[in-house]
Amino acid sequence: MADIFDYMRWRGDLPFERDGLNDIDNLILSRAAYLPLGGIAPYAMSETMPLGAACREFLKLPDAESRVVMAADMELARALAETPRFANLPVRGCEELTDPERELQFAAMVFSIAPERHYVAYRGTDASFVGWKEDFNMSFITPVPAQLEAARYLERAAAELPGELIPGGHSKGGNLAVYASAFASRGTQQRISAVYSNDGPGFQPSVLQTDGYLAIAPKIRSFVPQSSIVGMMLEHEEDYTIVKSRQVSFWQHDLYSWELLGREFVQLGDVTNSSRFVDRTLKTWLTELPPEQRERFVDGIFTILENTNLKGFNDLNAAKLASIRALIGSAAGLDEETRAQILYALGLLLRSARESLAEILPGRDRARIEKL
Repeated sequence: MADIFDYMRWRGDLPFERDGLNDIDNLILSRAAYLPLGGIAPYAMSETMPLGAACREFLKLPDAESRVVMAADMELARALAETPRFANLPVRGCEELTDPERELQFAAMVFSIAPERHYVAYRGTDASFVGWKEDFNMSFITPVPAQLEAARYLERAAAELPGELIPGGHSKGGNLAVYASAFASRGTQQRISAVYSNDGPGFQPSVLQTDGYLAIAPKIRSFVPQSSIVGMMLEHEEDYTIVKSRQVSFWQHDLYSWELLGREFVQLGDVTNSSRFVDRTLKTWLTELPPEQRERFVDGIFTILENTNLKGFNDLNAAKLASIRALIGSAAGLDEETRAQILYALGLLLRSARESLAEILPGRDRARIEKL
């Protein structure tokens, strides 16, 4: 079955003037936002650079391969550089912010599909611990710093660019696109034609009750793979389309594994039992774990990771994983109260998992689980 690279080879010679933005283009541009083009593509909204030229400059960097989140991003950069449909797209407003003190990881750029039509692409989580810490913080903090930056960035784009705005992103980038659109000014919100969330996590219930979210919800186009985990986290109100992935479990979050047929996704009727299991488990767990205990749990886990002196998940190898397992086992660097909180939260998570598993299993198997 085809993937985004097949699509680029098939339709790569068609400019956007002849065939406008579709759902697959959205997916490609949401992944293009992961490319570290800061210092290459212009920061200013008033200046542009062809995306292909920016990718070629990036590929010349001696450390380019070590700077991407996934190895396939290198293939994407080469494909974007060689495919006229995307290579000729003007890119602008390339902004990248990382601040461990604020627990912030944020990046965005704008692809101008036409002089008055702009895809505002938000980057998802990179491999840094600070980026992942911010993701976990979403379970007890609203807004997190990246969401505030996303709203500011959208207003920056709206103030400097004319016409239609299409915010979008993958993973946390999808969450940022929705948040920025929901909390945009009235004038900016009226210029938004669609919001794309590609397996992006949801929000705490308070966000879904705001007037801004309710106004933008009909414009949200949400896509999740059949065993979605990330995209089912927290709360959603919008409908979503289920996309077939050739991967399994958590690895379906990898959008390079999503299957296409022509200009459309291969769609399925429902998510899998494993997705429902994770969704119910996490929602039950978060309901029973007060926000202050969630914070203590997350802070404790990342304190352990910080004691490894690693910069991020890309630094992990087998030896370092063994070291981390030992650190977690000893809970090094944690006081007794935090250690107790972590053990309590993990026990509650296991109980939630058992209850969720019992709910989705057939009657006879459910009875077995309930006896455990």
